[in-house]
Amino acid sequence: MSDYKRPHGITDWIALVATLLLSGCGAPEARSGAADPTTPLAVTTATGMQPVATPGTASTSPRIATAFAATRTRTFSTPTRATIPGPDFAFTFDARPCGIGKLDTFDGTFTTKITLSEPDLIVRLVLSEAERASIYRKMVAIDSFDYPEQFSIIPPPGGPVMGQAPVSVYRFSVRDGARLKEVSWTATISGPDTVESTNLRALIRLIEQTIMNHPEYRRLPPRKFGCA
Repeated sequence: MSDYKRPHGITDWIALVATLLLSGCGAPEARSGAADPTTPLAVTTATGMQPVATPGTASTSPRIATAFAATRTRTFSTPTRATIPGPDFAFTFDARPCGIGKLDTFDGTFTTKITLSEPDLIVRLVLSEAERASIYRKMVAIDSFDYPEQFSIIPPPGGPVMGQAPVSVYRFSVRDGARLKEVSWTATISGPDTVESTNLRALIRLIEQTIMNHPEYRRLPPRKFGCA
């Protein structure tokens, strides 16, 4: 086996098995051309090729077992992501002064401003389990815990930049089990967007639409001031 090379793909595995069988590395019956139905087979396991003994017989040829044991099969685990938030999942989303307001799922409230001269208006607003799960899945999908605490769009050098008016300020504070995350974004640029800003805008739209779908929000008086 001095010219043995480690197989890589499925084609190499097939070629190796065919070469070993045709070269007479199997049991004596296989070398003489008479196939023995009791001859055990070799199968792939997490640690390499291992012989499978037929009941009442010895294990497969030592030469085959040695050849296959020399190789190891790399195993890859498929990452899984939680899609159901735990009981400790909660967040605040604050889009003020020109945004929709502040949603606080820690205490189940929504805060907004109707006029600049009056105090903030606070109403009870509790998300359903389905709404919590939808927002949680979006946060997981965009890897929100990997965002910097102060997020901003860095435009390409020399490229066109589109300003945003009014300027929107977004603040997130998220608790997911033992993890805590805060992200702040002063959105002064509407484009060109990056993957991260596009994903963050999608999360913002989801949260804002969730708020606007609640009857508690729809019953609020219209805002009596504008932003420029």
